[in-house]
Amino acid sequence: MKREQLIAVQGRRSPLVARLTAKQAVEIYEVHATFESLLIRRFTEKASPTEMAELRAIFTAVREAASRDAVDEIVPLMRRFNDHLVGVVDHELIRDLLRQLDARINWLRVRAMARPGRLSASMEEIGAVLAAVERGDAEAAVNAMAHSSTNARDAAVEQLRLEDQQSPGRQPEGATRRRLRNSVTAA
Repeated sequence: MKREQLIAVQGRRSPLVARLTAKQAVEIYEVHATFESLLIRRFTEKASPTEMAELRAIFTAVREAASRDAVDEIVPLMRRFNDHLVGVVDHELIRDLLRQLDARINWLRVRAMARPGRLSASMEEIGAVLAAVERGDAEAAVNAMAHSSTNARDAAVEQLRLEDQQSPGRQPEGATRRRLRNSVTAA
């Protein structure tokens, strides 16, 4: 988590959980959306019917988890969705860069899904991406992915701002929030 800048260690003090700012959230989503757009385009152009069926199966699992509001299951399933895209496209640099963003994007995903209606909207948006992929329409898939990413970014930023308003005693954006107990576990 330290490498992903989600904890901060200050001198001899206990590690602190860092909080992403709205600006950082926008930047993370911007970079992530660029990678996803490239991946979905190449996947659409390259994937075999079996690879497309696997993507559909992952999305079916995501949708099922969403129907139960199981955010703790959705986050790793969305990582699996992206891992499948990367695996088929075989883009090593994007794989490495996405791994560096993983903890941050997952933290933001949870924030975005906390917004009323965002989870169901996200399922519709990813469904549109998948439908475009299955039609072989790379441009429509890229546009649908960009639309979904923009909406997720906006929801995450709104949620961050709402959390700030609801906790008047909270430290300002970018400041560390709370001490970690005993040990730090990976996200």
